[in-house]
Amino acid sequence: MKIDIMLRSFHKLPKKILFFLRTNLSETIAFVIAMVGSLVAFWFAQQKDLLLLSSLVLALTLYLMVIVVKRVGKDFYFIFFEDDRDIKDWIGNGSFKYYPKGKAFLIKESEAGFLYSKCFGWVDYEFSLDFKILNQYLGVIFRAADQSNYVMLQMGKNGIRPHIRANGGWIAKEAAEFGLVYDKPFNEGEWYKLTINLTSNSVNIKLSNQNNSSVFDRRDKDDKEKIVGILDTHVNYAYGTLGFRNVAGEQALVKNLLIKKI
Repeated sequence: MKIDIMLRSFHKLPKKILFFLRTNLSETIAFVIAMVGSLVAFWFAQQKDLLLLSSLVLALTLYLMVIVVKRVGKDFYFIFFEDDRDIKDWIGNGSFKYYPKGKAFLIKESEAGFLYSKCFGWVDYEFSLDFKILNQYLGVIFRAADQSNYVMLQMGKNGIRPHIRANGGWIAKEAAEFGLVYDKPFNEGEWYKLTINLTSNSVNIKLSNQNNSSVFDRRDKDDKEKIVGILDTHVNYAYGTLGFRNVAGEQALVKNLLIKKI
C-alpha cells in the first residue's frame, strides 16, 4: 500500500513541479537572474567597470521583468484537491471537502454550489477535471456571476442536463434537446475526464473514461444542435467563474482541476 502511494505521488511530481514554476513565475525569474548575476560577477571580478555595468543592467532587467509579470493577470490555475487546504479560494455553502477514501474532494448537500473565487471576471477559458459520480449526478457550474446566476451542466448516467440559474430560480432542460446524450455508455462509480471550452459564442464539451476512450465530444461548430443555445436567456452569461453543485442526495468526487484562459 505504501509503495502504491509513493508511486502515485512520484507520477504527479513532474506536473506539480511544472505548476509550481508557473504559479511562482516572477520569483523563478528573479532567482534565475540572480544566479546569472552571480556568474557574471565571478567572471568579471577583476574588471570593476564591467562588473558595475553588468550588475546595474541585471538589476534593472530584474526590476522590469518582475513588474511586467506582476501586472499581467494570471492565466491559469491548477487545484489537485488532495487536502483540505485546497478549499481556501472557494466560496459557497454546504459540503465540499477532502474525502480520504476517494482521495479527492466530495461535493454534496450544496444548494447554491461552490464557486472558485479567482475567475469571476473571466470570459473565454477552458477547464478540465477528473470526476467520479457516487450517487446520481455531478453539477458542473460555469459563467457564474454569483451563486444565484450561472449555467450548470448536470452530469449523469443518461446524458448531460443543462440548467440555468437566474436570480436564484432554475430553468432545467433535457439532454436530448441540445444533443447532449452520450455516444457510449456512462457508468456511475468510474472516473471520467471532462473538458469544457468556453468562448463568447461557443460551448465545447469533451468527456473520456479512465482509459482515455471518448465517451462524448460536442463542438458548436460541428453539431446541428448548438450547445451555445444553453445560454440563450434574458440573463447575461457572457462571463463568470466555475464551480460545482450537488443537492438532495447527489454525490460526486472531483480532482485535478485545471483552469486556463484562452
